[in-house]
Parts: sequence; structure tokens; C-alpha cells
Amino acid sequence: MIKLRFCLLALICFSVCAVSAQQADNYAFTTNKSSSLINLTNPIQLHGAGASGASSAVTPIGFEFWFMGTRHTSFSINTNGTIQLGSQPVIAGGNAYNIPNASRIVAFSAGDVLNNVVRGNWRVSANGGVIQYQRFGSAPNRTLVVECKNMNINAQSTTNDATFQIILYETAPLASANNRGGRIEFRYGQAQTTYDTGSLRVGFGIGEANNQFKGVDLSTDPPVARITNDIIENEFATGTIEVLNGVADGSRRVIVFEPPYPSAQATNLRASCAGKAGEVKLEWDNTANNAVGSAIYRSTDGTNFTFLRQTARDANTFNDNGLVVGRTYYYRVYSATEGKLCELHPTAQLTVAYPISAKNLKINGKPLICNGLASLEAESGFSLYEWFNSQGTLIKSSKDASINLSAGGKYTVTALDSATQCLSTGEVNVSECCEPMLDIPNAFTPHSTPANNIFRVKHENLKQFKMQIFDRWGVLVFKSEDPEEGWNGNFFGSPCETGVYQVIVEYTACQDGRTVRRKKQEVLNLL
Repeated sequence: MIKLRFCLLALICFSVCAVSAQQADNYAFTTNKSSSLINLTNPIQLHGAGASGASSAVTPIGFEFWFMGTRHTSFSINTNGTIQLGSQPVIAGGNAYNIPNASRIVAFSAGDVLNNVVRGNWRVSANGGVIQYQRFGSAPNRTLVVECKNMNINAQSTTNDATFQIILYETAPLASANNRGGRIEFRYGQAQTTYDTGSLRVGFGIGEANNQFKGVDLSTDPPVARITNDIIENEFATGTIEVLNGVADGSRRVIVFEPPYPSAQATNLRASCAGKAGEVKLEWDNTANNAVGSAIYRSTDGTNFTFLRQTARDANTFNDNGLVVGRTYYYRVYSATEGKLCELHPTAQLTVAYPISAKNLKINGKPLICNGLASLEAESGFSLYEWFNSQGTLIKSSKDASINLSAGGKYTVTALDSATQCLSTGEVNVSECCEPMLDIPNAFTPHSTPANNIFRVKHENLKQFKMQIFDRWGVLVFKSEDPEEGWNGNFFGSPCETGVYQVIVEYTACQDGRTVRRKKQEVLNLL
């Protein structure tokens, strides 16, 4: 009796900017025998009939696929049925066990060594065998189906022993919570062996450390998956592998690994000046307790977003550089788990016009115009100042921080720091406002001295003027709403008696840029 052993040992390496705390055991495992093989109507060949000990060229997945917290867009598959994700081709004779530091997904592979002989090399059958792929669907629900059809399980075999498919589901921003993004799915047709093949491996992972790989144990029916640091040994007699073997469509074995959906969305995306030319600092909040990191996307038209960077779980800042002065950029950020991105939160998208403002600019001077100009001066220390009126029209561009304004209104100034390409902005409301002046004489001689026979107030810049004069009994003897109109000392055409009178003046005026109401009283002696 020839015995088979099934296991998983898959590894993956990460760059310093990759996410952390990813765990293979966070993928939910399910299996049943109710699936069908997917019909590839227009496949692209990766390995032809008779191929053995070969690896395919690195091939585009056609969409984003996040695996164990890292974004991938390409893959390679060898004739042993092992997919490696990333920009490097898989080792030609490699399997899930002997390829260190590479991201692998393995539906049905082998390759252990006995007496220095690799017993598990597969061969693409010369009788209708092929390894091929095809993409299906449209964004954000695309799939990649990689099919190993009619494989010789052991290079010495001359029979069509196995057919199986590896299906990868698109990880997409803006996808809903029930999206299948990041799902890994295996579907099996015929599964048998006629030669001693050594060990087979089924599963996926990123290394040998705890929680970094998840192996499928085929000793039970249905199979189970578990985290282990050791190779899972499964022994079967030569012949049909019943636990995997599919008789017909609708009753074929399917194994699914489903990554978790983020428990919360990234929020509160904000931008600030990074203090360096061509650079902007992004910050956000990621409160998803199962997130392994964040994904940042950027657009220059607000519609077509491209992946910019992924960050680790606690790295919620990123400096984007290479920005062009005068261009607008659009950013979005998402919480990411091992294989899925959250839906976009309204506060997790941001529009940035570069250069970005660094701080509020101080504007010195009195913003008042009275029979002349308002002289203002912005904070010093910048290389260029641009002043705009309330319509947004540029009215002055200069290295000089000062400006003279002849009309009231709202004005904006932007100051550019040439070293950092950061902007500071300030606003000021300029009022056409002259300070009021009112002087009420305290005596006049209407009936004896011609030079002082008309009572008038001295005034400047008064509005809505009203003056009332009362005698000592409280009788109103004169009133006027014209500050130029004077009182001649008469009441109903007859001279008033000498004595003390009360003058009350009410008026409105502009003061410190605001309209104010004032009231002033004075004792008037009629002599």
C-alpha cells in the first residue's frame, strides 16, 4: 500500500511598509461537496501538455487581491500546482513545504524527498493536460480561476489523475460588507494517484511560526483546517482520494478560506503641510480591532483612484510626496484585514489642493477706510504674497507683504514658503468706516451776540442724527434730524427765556468697523 501525506506549509515575506499582525487562523474555513468546476470558455495557457518541473511567467491577476494583509496584483504557478503571489516566479519544483519566504496558495501539491529523490513532481498530462487561467466578472466582483487540468500525480504516471481549480476573489475598495473579496477557493474534480507521490499539501500561509499557516487535514470527511507548526500527515492507500474526488458537477469538493471583514471603517482623514517641498502629510483614525493595517488610494481627477500605499496597524500617518504645485489630489483610506477592505466612510475621503495651507496668517494694520486708504501688512517671512478680493480675483502678487486698499470688503491673502511649498492663508474684512465726532456747545446768545446767535453741534461722520432740546420744565422747544440745522433760540416764533436747557443727541456711526448707536446729553445755557 502506498501512503500519501497531506499538509500545508506556506510562507510569505513582507516589506517594511507592509501590515502586521496578520494571522492565517483569522480566515474562516468551510467545505462541502456541492460545487462544480468552472467552465473556462476562453482560457490562457500557462503550462502545456507534458510540462514538468517548470514555473510560469509572472502573470497579472487582473485586479487587487489581498493575501494575509498584503496587496498583490500578480502570480506565478508551477507544474506542481503551487501558486506564488508577487513579482517573483515560483520555484519550478517547489511545493508548499520547501519554498521559504514566499506567499503561496496550494490546492493540491507535493514534493517531499526520500533518499534524495523528489517523489512529488507533478506532470501536466500529455493526454489533454494544461494549466490555464481565465478572469471572470466586473469590478468590484472579479475572479481569477487558475485550472490544473488532467495532471499526472507523480511524473511517472501516465494517467489523468487530478483536475483542480484555484479561485481568487477581488479585494476592492468601495466593496460592501458581503463582498467575497480576498476569498481563496479550491474546487476539485477527479483526485487519485497510481504512484507513490510522497506528501500532498493543501492550504495557504506565510511562514512556519504560529498562526502563519493553515493546513487542511484530510484524515476526516469532511476535511478540517487548523493552525499548526508541523506538517500535517495524512495517509491514504493508492487509488481514489475519496475525500477530494468529485464525481460530477454539483457534487465536487469545494474548500473555502474567507478573510474577516473589518470591524470598523477608517475615519477622519485629514491633511496638513509636511514641511517639505512637494509633500503633504495625511493622518486618519483606524479603530477596527481586527485590522492589520490601512490602505491609501489617490486620484488626480476624483473618479479614478489608484493604490498608493498600505500601512501597518498602528501607522495611521503617511507623507505623500512628488506633488505638483497647482494640482488637486483626492485621497481615500480604508481599514484592511488579511483579505478585505472596509467600505468607504464619508470622513475617510479628502480633497487636497497643493500647496496645502500650513497655518493661519496674521494680518496687521487697521482694516478701516476713512477718506483714503486702509494700509495692511501680512506676517513677514514668506517669499510670495497674493491678495484676492471677495470675488476671488487676484489684485496683487508681490514679494511685498503690504497692501493699500481703497474699498471695503472681504480680502484673502496667501503666502508661499518657497522652501516647503506650503501656504499660509489669512482673511480680513475691511470696512469703509470713519470714526465719529460730536461736540455740543454749552452756551449761546441768540438775542444779543450776532456771532453766536445760532446753536449748532460740531460733528463728523454721523448717521441717523436726532437732536432734541428741552427747557427746564421738560418742554420740547426744538428738534431736528439734520446736524446742519441750528436753533435760533425761539419757540413758536417767540424768543425763549434765558436759562438752562437740556440738549439730547442720538446718532449712529461706524466705529472699529461696526455700526454703533450712541446718545449724548449736554446742559445748554441760553444767555
